[in-house]
Amino acid sequence: MPPKKNQAEAHRYTSPLEAQRNATKGQTFAMNLTVLRRMDPTIAEVIDMAGHVVVYHFDVRSQAWAKSDVEGSLFLVRRTLHPHFRVIVLNRSGMENHEMDVTPETLVQPESPYLICRSPSSPAVVGLWFYKEEEQASISSVLLSLINNPPPPPPSAEAEAGNHLRGMLGITSSSENSNGGGVP
Repeated sequence: MPPKKNQAEAHRYTSPLEAQRNATKGQTFAMNLTVLRRMDPTIAEVIDMAGHVVVYHFDVRSQAWAKSDVEGSLFLVRRTLHPHFRVIVLNRSGMENHEMDVTPETLVQPESPYLICRSPSSPAVVGLWFYKEEEQASISSVLLSLINNPPPPPPSAEAEAGNHLRGMLGITSSSENSNGGGVP
């Protein structure tokens, strides 16, 4: 008996490219998190991303923008180590990626379709050109929120592992053992 049509379709081969096109935003973030962690194991999560950006540098002498050799997908990530937030452009045009630490001192100015940035760790002024203006708006909004209202730092992996181990062993913190200073 031949298989029913919908059974055959359910077992049809899906190429990795087709799977990526059909992935949800969360699935896409998870796939990219694996790749990004190969570069930096302290990356805890992908906060937002843009499909294609081009990196420009401002030349102070000529007072003009110069296109760099970096273009590709942009990721805004949270890390377990300081600085806790970073922008990474995975370069499709070469071997060197662009990375910029994000701290409360980072300067960001949205100028659609660009995002102009200066990190305190570098004197260079960088312009990021976004292929999709809605991605520029999203990244700008999240960056400005992180800069203006920084969240508390995430716990380090070592602290999380220690807390998990203490929990498995039934060890509580001294504040949980405290009974107001008296002896039981």
